[in-house]
Amino acid sequence: MDFSKDKIQSHFQKLKFSKKLKILVTGAQGFVGSELCKCPLDLGFEVHALYRKDHQKLPIHPMLFHHTYDLATSSLSEMSQSFQSLDAVFHVASKVGMWGEKSEYFQSNVIGTERLLSVVQSINQKRKDTPVLFIYTSTPSVVFDRHDILNGNEELPYPKNPLNRSEERRVGKECVSTC
Repeated sequence: MDFSKDKIQSHFQKLKFSKKLKILVTGAQGFVGSELCKCPLDLGFEVHALYRKDHQKLPIHPMLFHHTYDLATSSLSEMSQSFQSLDAVFHVASKVGMWGEKSEYFQSNVIGTERLLSVVQSINQKRKDTPVLFIYTSTPSVVFDRHDILNGNEELPYPKNPLNRSEERRVGKECVSTC
């Protein structure tokens, strides 16, 4: 997948939004999340970067706002209040890797996703205008089968024998289908 600045910026420009959006990016301290924050800023969008821990990897920018929440444990009402004015959520946060306790993956990848989705749904129920868009990327770990992934897309099959704890992908897919 191409996460170059030019490619991401090109996607945003093609969307031709009628206003400058307010965007939340979860996983903003990760590789994809930090890059995803930069391009909308260059286009004049307001970007809210969400971190699990107090860690600000991104440079100071007048349109960049930092939030520290653990999606699996933070207060839903507090998050809902912070995110009321958003137009879009790019949920790219996840616990990745091949090893670790299943409970850690489940808390981060399933419970965290379900809770964020419930916050967005709650905001959307109260809105009379345009709903918050929810874009969920999951993690490439869910399709990894010991072979390099080249030119991968959403059509990649899940491996018959998963090598990691991301088997929670089914729950993530179900969450997104309810949005």
